[in-house]
Amino acid sequence: MQRSKAIKLSAIVLLFLLDGCNSIPEQPYSHEAWAESQHPPSDRITLPEGCKPVKYGGGYIPIRATVDFAGENCVVHDFIQRKARDLIDRTSRRSNPGTNGVLIFYRINNADLDLRNHLISSTPFDDAVGITTMYMAGNTSINLRIHNGTVITPGTFGVGITLASILNFEYLLKQNLEDKHFDDLSVSSYKSTRYTAENLHIQSGGRGIIMSGADNVVRNNVIEVDGKVAVYLYGPRPIIEGNTFIIKLSDKDKATLPAALKLRDADGAIIRNNRFIVQSSAFTKNKAEAAINLLSSNNVLIENNIVENTSTLLRKDEVSNATERGNQMK
Repeated sequence: MQRSKAIKLSAIVLLFLLDGCNSIPEQPYSHEAWAESQHPPSDRITLPEGCKPVKYGGGYIPIRATVDFAGENCVVHDFIQRKARDLIDRTSRRSNPGTNGVLIFYRINNADLDLRNHLISSTPFDDAVGITTMYMAGNTSINLRIHNGTVITPGTFGVGITLASILNFEYLLKQNLEDKHFDDLSVSSYKSTRYTAENLHIQSGGRGIIMSGADNVVRNNVIEVDGKVAVYLYGPRPIIEGNTFIIKLSDKDKATLPAALKLRDADGAIIRNNRFIVQSSAFTKNKAEAAINLLSSNNVLIENNIVENTSTLLRKDEVSNATERGNQMK
C-alpha cells in the first residue's frame, strides 16, 4: 500500500516537472520582451510624429516610468502595479510606488504628457502618488502638461497628481503641515510654473491634485476623492474651470470638510463653470460646509459654478476677498 502511494506521488511530481519544462520558451526573453510581459499590452498604433513613448523599462521595481523628454510624450500602455509576489511571474518582486510616483517628470521643463486614454494606477497599494515631479530641493520644473487619461490612487494619503518640485507634499500631507509650511511665504515668491492638468479622470483616497506655483491650470477634469479636499493649489493666478469635483462624505465627517477646492496665496484666481458634488450616506444626509476655501487670496473671481449638497459656496479667511456671480446652490 505504501509503495503504491509512493509511485503515484512520484508520477504526479514527474508530470509537474515535465509541464514546467514545456512552459520554458526555447529562446530566453530579451530584457525588453520580459518588461513588455509585465504590464497590459502596449498600443500597436503609430504615435504622432515626434512623440516619445513612455513605457515600463523593466527591473524589479514598481511598474513605473520617468518622463525626461522636453516635448511631447505619449503613454503607450496602462500602468498597473502588481503585488510583492505575483503568481504570473513567480520570481518577481514588486513594491509600492509610494510618494515617488508611478510616472515621474525627471528634471525636465516644457514637457507634454499625453496619457492617450490609459490608466495610471497604484492599485493594489495604498497611499501612493500617481504622477509627480522629482523632488529637488531648490529647483522647480516649469511648463508641464498632463492630459487625456485616468489616474487611480487609493488610500488615505493617496494623491493623484502632485506638481511641486520644491516641496515633499506627501510628507506634509501625512504630518498635517500643509498650511504651516506656507505661513511665511508671500505671493511674489511663487515662480511661474504654468502647470496644466486637463481632461483627466482622477480617483483618489486623499487628494486629487496638489500644485504649487503661479499661473497653473486645472481644466475639464472629473476628480473624485474619499478625502476632504479634492484639489489644493498654492500660488497666484490659477485657473480652475470646467471641472466636476465629487467628494464622498463619510458618516464620520459630520459636515467638517475644509472644502472641495482649497486655494492659498491665490491672488487673481479664476474659478468658473465647475460643478461641486458632495455624496453622503442615505442615512445621515450630511452636507459639506463649503465648496471653496480661500486662504490669503485676493481678487478671486468665482462665477457660474453649480454646488450640490453643500451649505455655502465660499469660506475665506479675514485677508481674502472674492467676487461671486452667477453661481447656483442646489
